[in-house]
Amino acid sequence: MEAFHLAAQATKQEQATFYKKNYLNLALGLVAFVVLEAVFLRIEPLVSFMLSLTQGYLWLVLLGGTYIAQKMAYNNTSLSKQYLGYFLYIVACFSEFRY
Repeated sequence: MEAFHLAAQATKQEQATFYKKNYLNLALGLVAFVVLEAVFLRIEPLVSFMLSLTQGYLWLVLLGGTYIAQKMAYNNTSLSKQYLGYFLYIVACFSEFRY
């Protein structure tokens, strides 16, 4: 596995590469959020299910899903698992944001 160091201690080229990758991931996450919102809001059973999560203690399931997705995204075992966690986190944040 590659050694990590602070971006402030990296060369200018490494910093530029880091910032490009970082902001590309941010931009793709925002695009995914907007696309998912547009798609999910057109699926009536999904909207009903998400609204049901706001009643009683079911919102804890939503918070738990967000927590699990965030842990997956922060885990450094595999890049594919991190991206899956990032995607699930976007979906979970959509659910919390919208309802």
